Amino acid sequence: MRDGVVTDGYLVNVLRGVVKQLPGCLENPNHWDGFYITESQSKKPFGYFRFTYRGKVCGTTSKRVFVVGIHLFPILGNGAMHNHRFPFAILPFASNGRIGVPLYEMPWEVRSEGRDELPRGNLSVLSGYPYAIERCLNTYHSVNALRTYWSVNVADVTNQAAREDRLTTSELDSDATLMFLAIARDVVRKYLNSL
Repeated sequence: MRDGVVTDGYLVNVLRGVVKQLPGCLENPNHWDGFYITESQSKKPFGYFRFTYRGKVCGTTSKRVFVVGIHLFPILGNGAMHNHRFPFAILPFASNGRIGVPLYEMPWEVRSEGRDELPRGNLSVLSGYPYAIERCLNTYHSVNALRTYWSVNVADVTNQAAREDRLTTSELDSDATLMFLAIARDVVRKYLNSL
């Protein structure tokens, strides 16, 4: 596994396979759970909608265990630097499904004791361009959102979480979940049609 933010590798490949199968997975909304996620320790307003697929992950054949989600980030502005519990890959996309639309700036840095020079950088995240964070505990990043955006996410949950969960999860009712999934299905189809 590599430090920092990467645009290739096993997680990005798994994500690409999932995205091709996603329209079929979205046809059955009963296989999805909807949540609103907040971080109580954040000093900045933070919240997003998460829709998690239940059952066998579409598009994967590996012996590793993956969780697939679709996220909607409605809040603009700058987020706090944070790390993640599991390695993950993200395919972000604009609400109109167009490729190449600037969505957010993502400063990132690697934090690790005992190393003098650590990698850091900034990724200008565009709609339709995936990336991954493989070493999730050491790589911190923030999201400086330019517009509302969606993303398809694949997390590798084969191993134990790298840290405790700091997020607060509120379950959405089934009507809200169905409404958001219908929108997500439309956005994903627009994205796939633009390839």
